[in-house]
Amino acid sequence: MNLNTIAQKPNIEQVMLACTGLMVFGMPWSSVLFRLGLYGFLCCFLLSGEWRKKLSVACNSKVFLSAAALSLLAVISLSYTIAPMNLAWVDVSRYLKLLMVGALMFVLDSRKKRLGILFALAAGMAILMLPTILDGSGMTTLFRLPIKQFANQAYSIDHTSKGFANLVYWRNQIAHGFFVSILCFICLCCAIEWKRYRFLLMLLALICVIDIVFFIYGRMALLSLSTSLILFALLQIRSPRARSLVLVCISGFLIITYFSLDVVKNRIESIFSETQAYYQKDDASTSAGVRLHYWKISLQLFNESKLLGAGAGAFRHTLEMTQDQFSNENHSHTHNEYLTALSQYGLLGLVALVSMLMLAYKHARKVNNKVERHCYQAIIVIFSLSSLTDSMLYNQDEGWTLVFVLALIGAATSKQLATKNFHQETSETYQQLTI
Repeated sequence: MNLNTIAQKPNIEQVMLACTGLMVFGMPWSSVLFRLGLYGFLCCFLLSGEWRKKLSVACNSKVFLSAAALSLLAVISLSYTIAPMNLAWVDVSRYLKLLMVGALMFVLDSRKKRLGILFALAAGMAILMLPTILDGSGMTTLFRLPIKQFANQAYSIDHTSKGFANLVYWRNQIAHGFFVSILCFICLCCAIEWKRYRFLLMLLALICVIDIVFFIYGRMALLSLSTSLILFALLQIRSPRARSLVLVCISGFLIITYFSLDVVKNRIESIFSETQAYYQKDDASTSAGVRLHYWKISLQLFNESKLLGAGAGAFRHTLEMTQDQFSNENHSHTHNEYLTALSQYGLLGLVALVSMLMLAYKHARKVNNKVERHCYQAIIVIFSLSSLTDSMLYNQDEGWTLVFVLALIGAATSKQLATKNFHQETSETYQQLTI
């Protein structure tokens, strides 16, 4: 019986790992693959047993506990929310996914597994970018590729872009820019470590830059890409002189890009023109105008209940009750993760969110493997920055990205999982010697 147990448990963990890889690979571009992986993982997790050990591993991880605290705060808000339960539960469900951090940690107990998941994520991001590159380079028209049906129409033509089209597929431009910026950093980071594939990785990083600069109309994507390049210089280059030189080159590249390319200059200047239009003419029809309008509402909610906030679903409920001009839009958050937490969960919610991100970054710095460490740090920083203009945790694709990164960081810094992996490798070696 003991031999059967030893033989079966690794098989279940291998299936769970495969399902995790499928989730991560599908997350940037395929909801179907993501859900298949998620359902498969949950089924295997429920059959895997060893609940006391799993609970012990999760509860001894500060990364998981910080994520669980934010989820718990969202659940507690159900007791005092001003919104009806149907709206409140929609919001709470978006934060309950943070509890998956503990479950995912258990299958990411070795460096090889974590790097595999990280590369599966990068592969999914590359797939997301592929149709954009094909369309932008004219390949779609030249070879009559039937991919237009997968184009995302959410931000396909922005009237502020003077007709400049967004060639985004499967996901909107916000998610697209977020993922491609991360992919650019991963490629640059790996190019330093693996000389054999340096040319291909640098080429893919260059394609990421071309994608964001020329083929999409994401303003935040430009900032995320710039952050990715700057982080690469700060994290990868040890020599102060070399680091300064690279930072100067990056700054020069950004300045030249701004003054020489209208597609970039127009995107940046549109932020100021839209902001000016909102404050002078109360024009909330633009992307920046909508956000400023929503941020104003969220601050009003916060002023009514500073400590605990108005509760889950309060923002959407307020739009409907006040018959706001955007009440017919399918918007359930403030387009700013920090203000979403502040307005609905109060100061406690904001502290919980910021603490979780800061703790994750702090623990990411403790990861031994250089590629892992720098990639985790970059993703946390880009996520935190992007949360200023969108509710990244509330959104499914970007929010699940944070869940996986938290699980990777938690697993990489867990002493219990390190011990588990050591005993597992020792057991496998013993079995091979016995055979």
